[in-house]
Amino acid sequence: TLSRNIFKYDFYGFIAGHSYLNNEQIKLIKESYRSPSNETVFQYEEQFARLVGGGSAISYASGRMGFYSLMKLLGIGINDEVLLPAATCSVMVNAILRIGATPVYADIDKNTFGSDVKLIKSKVSKKTRMIVAQHSFGIPCNIDPIVKYAKNKKIFLLEDCALTLDSVSNGESVGNFGDAALFSTDRSKPLNTITGGLIYSKNVKLILKLKEFDESAELPNNKQTAIFDYFRFQLKYYNEKNVAKFFTLYYLRLFFKKLFQSEVTTPFLDEDFSTEPSKSYPYPSKLPPFLAKLGQFELDNWNDRKIK
Repeated sequence: TLSRNIFKYDFYGFIAGHSYLNNEQIKLIKESYRSPSNETVFQYEEQFARLVGGGSAISYASGRMGFYSLMKLLGIGINDEVLLPAATCSVMVNAILRIGATPVYADIDKNTFGSDVKLIKSKVSKKTRMIVAQHSFGIPCNIDPIVKYAKNKKIFLLEDCALTLDSVSNGESVGNFGDAALFSTDRSKPLNTITGGLIYSKNVKLILKLKEFDESAELPNNKQTAIFDYFRFQLKYYNEKNVAKFFTLYYLRLFFKKLFQSEVTTPFLDEDFSTEPSKSYPYPSKLPPFLAKLGQFELDNWNDRKIK
């Protein structure tokens, strides 16, 4: 009776699943999981960069890990401040705290829900090493005056495009205004690779330095297996017909695993929600190649829908 009451209603997920994948694409993702290749990751990064603009990109297991690596490359640390919107995810703040810097919060523009140059100016100090300008919910913030201000102050400007992909401001795609941009492709984002993110920049030398400097390590096998199992589960149930079943069955499945197993590995990088160092996976971590392969198909599907 309970299951009938739950499943008789229509449920709609905000994010599309992967029901568009055909058998050949699923086969290639499985092959990439079993026989990973870094070349797949490089191809995905190039394809993603082409969507955003004429720059280059480097991928990570999450966008905040890329944020952390970028700050480390720039030498941001103790006694430095990073200015970001107060309306942001805690993982961004935790990345700043993990690097040893101090987060400083600026309020958002009530019209765009993104960053506002007037509010940024009121929070900048001599210790400010980076300004994070956020585009929220697909809406570009008023970025041009922020760019001008950051250049005048000689402060590194990072566009946070985690919630905004492929939107345009004054004829230019977001991500091309600042010194670099952060993108997220986790399971809650329109481009869904379960987990993942990228740092993009038109400054190709900056991305090359990031790749040379890269200290990210592979996610452990048990974590990759959990992510792959989640992908298969999502593939089966996360669609218009079964989305209610997806959430119910997934958490029931997780509950019974925890009930009968001493240790359960989740597919999520949930330790990033703490300021303490991650224990079950390295921070930062690389994007697994099978998720890069999924990302390639997500990009193909994204472009197909744009054309239609």
